[in-house]
Amino acid sequence: MKQNHHEQKPKPMRPIRTTTIANQFVAAILEGAKQRGYDTSIILERAGISPSLINENQARIYPDSFARLYKEVATTLDDELLGLSKARSKVGAFATMCQLVIHARTLKIALNRGMRFYRLFDLNTFSEMEVDGDVAHLIIHDNEPQRQLKSHFLVESQLVIWHRLASWLIGQRIPLLQASFSYPPPSYVSEYELLFYCPLAFEQGKISLTFESRYLNAAIEKDEEQLNDMLREAPGSLLVKPNNNSSVTTQIRRLLSRDFEAGMRDFESIATELNTTSQTLRRKLKQENTSFQEIKNQVRRDLAIYHLSQSKLGLDQIAQKVGFTETSTFHRAFKKWTGVTPGHYRYSDS
Repeated sequence: MKQNHHEQKPKPMRPIRTTTIANQFVAAILEGAKQRGYDTSIILERAGISPSLINENQARIYPDSFARLYKEVATTLDDELLGLSKARSKVGAFATMCQLVIHARTLKIALNRGMRFYRLFDLNTFSEMEVDGDVAHLIIHDNEPQRQLKSHFLVESQLVIWHRLASWLIGQRIPLLQASFSYPPPSYVSEYELLFYCPLAFEQGKISLTFESRYLNAAIEKDEEQLNDMLREAPGSLLVKPNNNSSVTTQIRRLLSRDFEAGMRDFESIATELNTTSQTLRRKLKQENTSFQEIKNQVRRDLAIYHLSQSKLGLDQIAQKVGFTETSTFHRAFKKWTGVTPGHYRYSDS
């Protein structure tokens, strides 16, 4: 008996994302709407985010909420540039570009085709590829150098979306060699690790991503059906797409997130599972400017935010799920991490 191709395929269970989005990016994504006189509290509420959280510098947002906010801002302004440019790219431009690139033979052809598409419009930012032997540079040109700091989110988001779209098209993550920016590092520069997973260079001559040029020859692996699935939530979903990064920090985060409910993993068992010694693992973490305790705290914080925003579990149950035996201790730790209590976060996000 032939399978009916029109039958709806069951959706796979979505994994818990253990990386949350810093409040600074939430403020940045709202900047264009705010400058144009829109009531950003209404936009936040439509995206399921409480406006009261935005006033807390330490607060963080679950990735799905951030993707909804991106879509809500773009829809409200009818602008996929989120009002962060004097020019406008109407909603639907990204989807149209993707329909053009999906039929390319290689990634190089796809990217060049997509970038030519956007150059048809009178936008103040545009992208291009430069190949220099074994390395390639994906460059964003910004013709509005007077942009305020928060509005650097526009060029940063374009870098991330191009990179993650490219990786999605060929079915494998393209490791980045460097991310370069023409402006000084912001105060929340540590958050850039979650966007780029590579060495960062600021106050450079250009805004770009550098990677091995061999990836440009990779064949396009996706088809139109897969593209249509991706476009239901893109481009905002690409900004929060999990990154298959091989850094030690990311590997430890995965192991801790996987086993949290079974009990907190100790450092030695993590080192053993990663086939290394405790001393070597500490050295690698130091090179990545972090520590095992810091990673544990981040995983606890992000899992707590997940359960507070996505489940109906009681606070005592959530406390246990993220490794606390006392709910009061969990309250104090969560407030230290985010600036608000878990009860306030749940009330605000409901």
